[in-house]
Amino acid sequence: MISTYRLAPVWRVYTVLILVMGLGFAATFLWLAVVVFQGQPGSQALMVVFAGLMALLGIGISLAALRSRLVLSPAGLEFHSVGYHVQAAWSQVSALDADPVCAGLPVSAPTITLDGWFAVLLRFSGPIGLATLFLRGYNRTAGLDQLGRCIPVRAFVTHWDNSDLARDLARYLPAAPLPPLGG
Repeated sequence: MISTYRLAPVWRVYTVLILVMGLGFAATFLWLAVVVFQGQPGSQALMVVFAGLMALLGIGISLAALRSRLVLSPAGLEFHSVGYHVQAAWSQVSALDADPVCAGLPVSAPTITLDGWFAVLLRFSGPIGLATLFLRGYNRTAGLDQLGRCIPVRAFVTHWDNSDLARDLARYLPAAPLPPLGG
């Protein structure tokens, strides 16, 4: 039996907040263009460009996040996220991990498929990581090998203890204990 899980309601609220923030910033930039930079066409054009970028980011991130899903089947799991998806057989999945860094399913050697636009963005992760390392002293950009290491199952369930997701994982990973993830 194939089970598909969408983002839990609390995470859907966060995606709506991202949308509202993006549109709010866009409205602010438009207000700046009309009121503050009146008579300055170069500045007005720049504010309109920023408004468009903020609106595009808010809408794009929200729609992409709302498309995230986790698919469980007897053959394995699929995790569809923003820009990529991960496939793994159950033999590649470890026990559920309650570690705060990865409250989810650690996966070894998954198959990762990138969307075209995400593959282009990932090419810039090296220079961005080096700039972050130089300016801030740490590198927090994820490489391709890190994308599929952890499947964040908590994003797909509101109450773990009585969820269908917990029951499905117990069925597919019977030898792995399922610790409580809280909530």
